[in-house]
Amino acid sequence: MMINIIAMGFQFPGMWAWSVAVAIPIILHLLHRSRSQQMDWAAMQFIERALAESQARVRLNQWLRLLTRMAVILLVVTALAGPRASNSAQNDISGEARTYRVIVIDSSFSMSEMQGNESTFDLAIKKATEIIRVSDEGDGISLILLSDAPELVISTPAFDHDDVVAEVVALEQLHGSAQLQPTLERALELMSSDSLGGFGFEKIELIVITDGDHLLWSQAESEASKRVLDEIHERAVMHVHIVREVTENNLAITGLTGVNDTGGTGNFSRFSATVKSYSAHPVSNVQLTWRLDGKLLERESIALQPGESQSVELQVDAIPTGSHVLECHINGDNVSIDNHRWLSFTTRSEVKVLLVEGTQGDAEILQLVFDPEFPRGRTVVTRRIDKTLFASTAVFSFDAIVLCDVPSFDQGDIARLSDFLQRGGTVFIIAGDSVNVENYNQWSWEPPFRTGLIPGDLGGPVDVAPQSLSIVENGHSILQRFDDDLLRSLEQLPVQRIRSFTPNSDDCQSLLVFEDAAVLYTVFRAGAGTGFFLATDTSSGSEWSEVVTWPVFLPLIHESLKYAMQRRDQSRNFKVGDLVRRVVSVPTRNARLQLTLPNEQQRSAILEPFQESSHWSFEETLTSGVYLVEYDEPINKQEQFIVNVSNEESDIRPYDGDIAGGGFDITNEPALSVNSATSSEWYRIVLGVVVVLLIGEWYSRPDSHGVEGA
Repeated sequence: MMINIIAMGFQFPGMWAWSVAVAIPIILHLLHRSRSQQMDWAAMQFIERALAESQARVRLNQWLRLLTRMAVILLVVTALAGPRASNSAQNDISGEARTYRVIVIDSSFSMSEMQGNESTFDLAIKKATEIIRVSDEGDGISLILLSDAPELVISTPAFDHDDVVAEVVALEQLHGSAQLQPTLERALELMSSDSLGGFGFEKIELIVITDGDHLLWSQAESEASKRVLDEIHERAVMHVHIVREVTENNLAITGLTGVNDTGGTGNFSRFSATVKSYSAHPVSNVQLTWRLDGKLLERESIALQPGESQSVELQVDAIPTGSHVLECHINGDNVSIDNHRWLSFTTRSEVKVLLVEGTQGDAEILQLVFDPEFPRGRTVVTRRIDKTLFASTAVFSFDAIVLCDVPSFDQGDIARLSDFLQRGGTVFIIAGDSVNVENYNQWSWEPPFRTGLIPGDLGGPVDVAPQSLSIVENGHSILQRFDDDLLRSLEQLPVQRIRSFTPNSDDCQSLLVFEDAAVLYTVFRAGAGTGFFLATDTSSGSEWSEVVTWPVFLPLIHESLKYAMQRRDQSRNFKVGDLVRRVVSVPTRNARLQLTLPNEQQRSAILEPFQESSHWSFEETLTSGVYLVEYDEPINKQEQFIVNVSNEESDIRPYDGDIAGGGFDITNEPALSVNSATSSEWYRIVLGVVVVLLIGEWYSRPDSHGVEGA
């Protein structure tokens, strides 16, 4: 038979320091006695006879009044200390903790939805605080913040609930998307016997405070999430608190891109913003505002039907040379975080290309392909050098390097080329008859480091004629401007022989291949840079191919160059939660930089040497907006990068299924198994007893009913 024992705890035990005030009535009583004086007078004998008869009653009355006053003081202190009771299912007689609560607070950006004057995240903070406050003294509490990646705010069970509340109140709204499974896995780790073996908890609760949106809880339907939930159900009682009133009204900017111009610089002259309605009702008079570097460009009004996506374009003429930030904004709704989107891009007056010849004359015709000198003006400027001059050339002053059938490279060459790629440069590798296969394979990438020259292995010459050539990815950005005639012409490139190439990285995309899968043209990524591999000879009079004389080869090269320039710009555009890694072309050690976040907070970082350059990284991209980077000496410059939200969270529809198959409680009340009076109830009870005692003390006074006494 289980005996139910009620144990008393206190919400503010520090108030018990005031219990020393109980000595005040005793001191006053003693002082009052010390003031008494004995005096004999004639009629005293008659008084003494009467007092003797009532002495015992008077003394009892005085003791009762003293004890009452002491009890009033103790009870007032008890009330201020916040009394609360719980049964022995949670606390034993010694007060040892028996319940462990893991509180998960959803901080994905859908929690920014305003409900009156408060956001859903604010309501979640209040709910968490409420749950902590009504927890029993000694209950252990851990805290997890749910977003792109779970953040363990409190991992080891905390027993000072005031400190836990302080941690909760200090939490900030994040701009990431909710990821349920990794969060549940971290919670499960906290509940493991290895983590809790020494605490002796009799009960474990997992409390999730969320807005109950579709994106988050649809993830619970995956098999992996179900397995984690099954393990949680074996160890804990799970409660979900929905702290949101369903509105289902939201608008979002889901995309912001630049549209290619016709030149080789990759400059933007037009921009396109995509606005989507997640509202259940038609919306009109949506104000869309464009700003360039903070200055207003244009404002227009659009209307959207439920679920509609609409593209809005902007033409901008004469954008100055340099780096810019374009912002697109729509007027407010209840979820403001996805109403903004930014694009960082660079406008160039020209693109500088360095052509490195393995043999003199190898790049003569290729130079005309890159720099045709059209009457409308030059957008690409070239310089042609012999391989022997490569080591002494300032390669970082160029945007692209073309290696024209260069036989071999030494370690210093590879270090410069790898560094050039990592910081955002573009490299074209043309492998013809002169290349030393053994030397090239020596500098092949070794994943995952990707610091070599080529992302694959070279082999001997392969005759491919009369095989047909095909385009693997018609939808690639490089080919978007190609019409049907150009695409057909591309598949007819006159190639008789190629250098066999086997990619060894997922960062490679083969655009042109032959029937036997032999690769002719490959695009690859390396850090912030872009590389292209052409597996045939382009020199004049080559027996391998005549691609340089084919009309479609020029637009292929220029669209490739344009793609690379725009990808270089993309290296300054990130999503919430991305790791930012930047390489600068100054070889320095321990130089510092300062980052200013969109919320005006500041962070610092140190530049570390990276081959012939320097690099730094930053992973605290938790807020969307514009980040300012200020370099100290010797770099002494500023730059910006952009962080945008991922728009999955913009769909704020509530989840319409049974959360995790109905395997846990969904409630708006504190998920606690407390069967006795709450703190506030005990507070009122104690104060009621105080009032009763005060009335009794007043009634026991001799003058309260007409009897005079000492």
